[in-house]
Amino acid sequence: MSDVDQIPPESLPDSHPYLILDVREPSEYDFVHIPGSVLLPLGELSLRYHQLPEDRSFLCLCHHGIRSQRAAQFLAGKGFKAANLQGGIDRWSLKKDPSLPRY
Repeated sequence: MSDVDQIPPESLPDSHPYLILDVREPSEYDFVHIPGSVLLPLGELSLRYHQLPEDRSFLCLCHHGIRSQRAAQFLAGKGFKAANLQGGIDRWSLKKDPSLPRY
């Protein structure tokens, strides 16, 4: 699998070029998600990745960054521009947007 960039949430400007791809399960997404993010659970990614726009850069996220690392590597292997959100939504809520609940 290919290496992908690790992007700490605190380093992202409010306006960034990424489409945020949330690879958690629907129940996790329903509890908390980044506004504007797109849900595509990791377990469905290999079946649905072809539905993603090829002209976008993706920032994959999960709870702590493990599943999203796998997703970003998978997408990069399919020719997409993909990076991993370091620390997942947990770190996002600690460092970028403390209004989001943690779990």
